[in-house]
Parts: sequence; C-alpha cells; structure tokens
Amino acid sequence: MTAKIFVVPTDTCIGIGCRLDDREGYNLIYTLKWRDTKKPLAILVPTWDDLLYETTLTPSQINFLKTYKFPFTIVCEVKDDFRDEYPLLDEMQYRTVWFRVAETCLSAETMSYIRSPLFLTSANKAGEEECHTIDEVNSVFCDNIDVLKILPGTAGKQPASNVIQFVWTTNELKYIRKNYPLK
Repeated sequence: MTAKIFVVPTDTCIGIGCRLDDREGYNLIYTLKWRDTKKPLAILVPTWDDLLYETTLTPSQINFLKTYKFPFTIVCEVKDDFRDEYPLLDEMQYRTVWFRVAETCLSAETMSYIRSPLFLTSANKAGEEECHTIDEVNSVFCDNIDVLKILPGTAGKQPASNVIQFVWTTNELKYIRKNYPLK
C-alpha cells in the first residue's frame, strides 16, 4: 500500500495528516485514531499567503497573527474558491475550519515537504496523550506503519496550541482553548 498519511513534527507535538483531496487518507486518519467522525480535522496551510488566500481573514488579522507569540490554531471560515478547489470540505460539512500555518509551527526542514494544504491532527489514539517522538508514533500505529510517510524534523514538547478566533473583522481574540501563556 502506498503511504497516504504524513507524519508531521510540529512545534507542539507530532501530527498526522493527508492532502485535502485525499478522501481515502482522510477516512484512514479517523480509523487509525479511533476518532469520532463528527470531530473535524484542522488544516495545515504552507504559508501566510495561503492563509490569506483560503480564508475570510483580513490582511490586518493575518499581520496580527504573524506577531502572535504562542503556538496557535486560528478558527475561521474559508472562501468559496477554496471550497470549490477541495469539495471534501463541503462533503464533510466543514463550516468553520481550524487552521495552522506551517511557517509558524514547522521547522524549515519539515516545511520543505509541505507544498499544499493538509488535513492535520495530533498523532495519537482518541483520548490518549499526544506523541512527541517518532518512536511513540511507531508504537501507537505499529499495525499501520506501511501507510505512514514520516517527514523529517523534531517535534516540540509544548502544550497544545491556543485555539483562537477573531471577533468579527477586528483584531480582538476569543479563546476557544488557552494553554499559553503557561500557568
């Protein structure tokens, strides 16, 4: 079987993901993680330009995020052009999407492999601790090693990212999950 699932070391943990046009990979992530299909996956975009192009965020909000000093996931709506490009978003009923930006959460070594948006979630079974090493990923997904493509790099060992959302078109933040600043 050809590798469908990317193992992606991020600044907080190791994630697993697939391309946004890979329906089989998308379904496989849910199977591998024992994840509830009602719980959507985040999307990792390669660059800030991709985030601006694909979402309804304003340039001012993007600039605000560029200076945000903690690991973050931004929740926002996507543009219709992006939905048209990736019909799986509508088929799986993604109304709002949780985005991470590769430029902020991946090492340069890992980022060089991310050329298109990916569905992304933490590499763990539902309800279990996140993986921070490739050995942990191999242990958790030992029966499915043949479908994993491990990208180079080292994961951070930080708490999960803050999940934030802008209030309308302002730069005021609403926190959905706040792990930073550390308590």
